[in-house]
Order: sequence, then C-alpha cells, then structure tokens
Amino acid sequence: AAEHQYDFVIVGGGIAGVTCAETLAALEPDARVLIVSASPVVKAVTNLRPVTKLLEEFDVEERPLAEFQRQQRQRSGCGSVSVLHASCTGFNAETRQLRASLANPEPSAAGEAAEVRIGYGELCLCTGASPKLIPQARQHPDLVVGIRDTETVADLSKKLSTCRRVLVVGNGGIATELVYELRNVDVVWAVRQDSIGAVFFDAGAAQFLLPSLARPGGARVDKPGVTKHRRFQLAEDSAPPPLKQQRQQEQQQMRQQFPGSALGPDWSSGFKLSGCVGASSRSAETPTSTATPASAPTSAPTSAPTSAPTSAATLTSAPTSALPSAPTLTPTSASTPAPSSTSASAPTAAPAATAATSAGDAAETRIIYSVEVVSLLSPKEAAELLPTDTTAPTDSWPVFAALSNGELLGVDLIVSATGVTPTALLADGGVGPALDAEGAVAVDRGMRSSLAHVFAAGDACGCAGWSSDGETSSAAEETRLWFQMRLWSQARQTGSFAARCMSAARRGESPPPLDIGFELFTHVTRFFSYKIVLLGLYNAQGLASGEYEALLRVTPGVEYVKCVMHNGRMQGCVLIGETDLEETFENLILNQLDLSQFGEHLLDPGVDIDDYFD
Repeated sequence: AAEHQYDFVIVGGGIAGVTCAETLAALEPDARVLIVSASPVVKAVTNLRPVTKLLEEFDVEERPLAEFQRQQRQRSGCGSVSVLHASCTGFNAETRQLRASLANPEPSAAGEAAEVRIGYGELCLCTGASPKLIPQARQHPDLVVGIRDTETVADLSKKLSTCRRVLVVGNGGIATELVYELRNVDVVWAVRQDSIGAVFFDAGAAQFLLPSLARPGGARVDKPGVTKHRRFQLAEDSAPPPLKQQRQQEQQQMRQQFPGSALGPDWSSGFKLSGCVGASSRSAETPTSTATPASAPTSAPTSAPTSAPTSAATLTSAPTSALPSAPTLTPTSASTPAPSSTSASAPTAAPAATAATSAGDAAETRIIYSVEVVSLLSPKEAAELLPTDTTAPTDSWPVFAALSNGELLGVDLIVSATGVTPTALLADGGVGPALDAEGAVAVDRGMRSSLAHVFAAGDACGCAGWSSDGETSSAAEETRLWFQMRLWSQARQTGSFAARCMSAARRGESPPPLDIGFELFTHVTRFFSYKIVLLGLYNAQGLASGEYEALLRVTPGVEYVKCVMHNGRMQGCVLIGETDLEETFENLILNQLDLSQFGEHLLDPGVDIDDYFD
C-alpha cells in the first residue's frame, strides 16, 4: 500500500510542473496536489505580461522548496500544493503508485532505504530534458561542460574564471545567448550550419545580428534593461560533517541522474560569465558603454554598423561547404592564432600566461561555420599528430579539439550546447509510456500518454503525433501554425493545458478542446539585446521550397522584419527590434486575410500597417 495518497502528482519542479500544479490547485481547490522535485528549488512563473492576445512575456523565479511550500499555504481561494524533495525511481501504472528516493533523508536506526511510495489519482510527467553533450565529452569530463540548469551554469561560471579561450559547440538558443554574454575570454563558436542561431533565424536575420557580436576594444554594447527575477541561495547544511558529506555525494549522484529544471529567460543574469583575459578593465557587471534601445524609425541607423567592424573581435563569415570525414590537422594554439583583423591575440610561441596577459582587453570572438568536433585530444596526443617541423608548444592548452575542417584548436574549456534529450520515467518492469522518435513521452491532444491516468507536459512530452493521431482534418488544421520547440513559453503552455485535462479526467470527463494558444506558435525573447518575436511558421516550417515567398524590411542596427507569405496570406513572421508589429501580424496570421493586393509593398516604411489593419 502507498504511504501517501494524492489526487494529483506531478514529477518535476520546472516551469511545466509548477504551472501544472498551480493550475490544478486553482481548478480543484479540494484536491491534494504534490510536486516531486529532484532539485532543491522549483521554477515559478511570475510577472505574466500579455503582449498580444496569444503572446506573453513572463519572468521565471527560482524558489527553494520550503519557500514555495510556505507561499502555497498562503494562497487564498485555491488549494495548496505540497512539495517533496526526492528523485522518482519508477511507477506502477496498474496500482497507480510512484516510488521516490528521498533527498537528504534523516538517518534511520534500522538502516532502511529512504524510499517512499506515493499513490496518485492522475500522474503528470514533467521530467524535462537532459543536455546533449558531444560524444567526446566522456574522454575529458572536467573540460566539457553542458548547460541545462542553474547548477550547471554556476559550475560553468567557476571554471570560466581561469579560462583564456573557450570553444562553444552548438547553434541553439543557449549557445547563442552564451556567446554574447561571455566576457574577458577568447571565444571560438563552432556551428554545424552556415549561419548563427539557425534554430531560430534564417541567414538574413543572422547577418543582421552578427555585428552585435563584435566587441571593439574588448567592449560589448548592451541595451539597457531591467531583470526582475529573484534568485535564492540555499542555506548552508548544518548537519554534522559525516552526514553533510554523505548528503553532498547523494545530491551529486542525483543531479547526474536527474538534472535540474531547465533554464528560463534571462538565465545568465546573476552569474559572472567571465574569463581571465583583461578582466580588470572589462567588468562583467559594468558595461563600458550603453546604447539607446532600438526604437528609431526605419531610416539609416546612427549607431550599429552594417558589418563587423575592424577590431579585436574577429567574425569569420565564409562557411565551409562540406564536412570532411578525415581532417588534415592544422594547429591553432597560443603560438599560431586564428586570422584576425588585428594582432591583439597571443604572440607567436608565447607561453600560456604571457598570451593571456598580452591579450589585454582584446578578447576575440571567432565563428567557424559548417564544422563538427571530430575528436578531443590531450596535449601529448596533439603533439604526436602535428607535423614534425611544427614548433607550436602543445602544453599551453589542457585539451585540443580536432574539427572537421582540419583545424586543431587548443582551448581551456569546451561548452557543449547541442540541444537536449527528453527525460522519460520508466514504469516498473521496464515498461513505460510510448515514446516518440526523440525519446519524449508521446501525448495526444489531451496530453495523455499511452498509459491510463498518466499525462506529460513540458520538454518531456512529444506533440509531433498530433498531425497523424487519427483526428479529423479540421482538428489538424487548428494546429497547422503551431509546432513544438521545447521552449520555456511552451513549458508553461503545455503544463497549464495538462492540468485542465487532468482535472477533467478526475471528474470522468473527456479532455477539453485545445485552447486558442495552440492555434499559433508564439515566442518572445531577447538575443544580443534585441527583442525577438517569432510567430507562426516564421521560418516556413513545413512549406516546400517554391510554395512561399519572404517579404523583408531591414534597417541595420534597428529592426529586421520578415513575413512568410503563401498564396497571398501571411503564415509567419520574424520581428527583431522594437517594431510594434506583433499584434497586427498575429491577427493577420490568425485571420488568414488575403494580402495579395499589397504585394511587396506590405512592408513599405511609408505604410502604417498597424493602423491600416486596426
């Protein structure tokens, strides 16, 4: 028999799990709701601000479990959400029981295992996803860092403090933000595609953003903004040293098996992501210059250049056309710096310490397109592979990355930001809910898995089957302009809707129809200090070449507007900068108005689009 019984149990304390629990508490105030979190903190959505009818901005606040529990008890008009700091080890779908291993268990005189059994009426798996690391990470676990949660960012911050050069591998949101936030360290950004931020942008948008990476004189231009997130620091464990050490080891093992909740917006705030190159004059906390927010009319910009300036920041732009399988190694180390527009990088044959000192403020950002990491080598292995006439000292760097373009790159640290893998919780006997091709829990339009009374939301769920799950053509049409990207905005969206479906299941009712939020993909974020709005099929997702056309309006350094048109109707758009077009374009996409009469003049600077379609 279960030791504890709850009406609703949510596994995972991330955005999806907390949103699901709080929504259930509001819908079912008499129900018992439990969050089981492997992390000592949960992530709650705060300061929810509607931008348009469907587009929302919000902050993510980290709260210790005790603080979250106290706040839940003070809520009026809603049920209370309980939290349990434990890692789930499995569940039995037939008996509706969940097994969990307690974190920081009190010592037991009988020496019993600190495991509890929890009975549930409805179960929601919000177990998130784990960061993908490059395959070679196992060879050098201390020199390859993956970013997923607050603890991994803290680990990265600590390791960065002694770094001169960092290799960032990946081209998604985390990698794109990280490259911009890094200070006082030479950055080499290796991407598989032929443009940056390919997960979010086309090549045109990437070119618009590229000058923002240039750091003339080592300084980066930031647009002013206010971060409203509160961060908590866990109190020091006051247990006796032997028990404290045991708890730390158990928590470390738990973090490796059950990663913490995914990062939310502005994840880098509060962390010092700074290396040791010129740290005294380029403080991470105090930008050296400030720019006016991008709100000027569509005229020639007065600040940001249209191309990378000639400075210590080197931004390569010629992509490699192929990914060779057997590279011919070319050393790039402290003695043979990558081509740069100045001589601010490390001098030839200088030892590592001299290289870091001589670089001064001239930290370098270099992008290498269309490459992958082939292997990681120790200094000894790198020396054996280099030509015999090479005089480059290979002991200047702790690890060398052999890239598919033939380059051998010496670095202090490698950050692997190549995506995530959904984390699924197995049922007893090794049988769990059906998974999709990516390893996520496959859910239907009621957020139900293949197991009765088991739901999923957030990064752990897979919605790819919605277009082929036997629903009517009208139902498929409802979500034609929506797709899953495992973003924090979608974590909140799926968590909230899963709660409504679980509430209906408790009452013996069919799942509610999908809400209007699933009719259109929407996401708002910031990259390189620019406001980014993505609506609908913003990159022509699912549209074949020749089926659509793209309308562009670009003011370098101010705004980038792209509309994807199909048969005269807008299917999606990318808005970079303070365009104030998101509400108008959202309506045009949802209503599918025929805009053929405007043609390419739809984005003319002299046409006040929002007033015309108001």
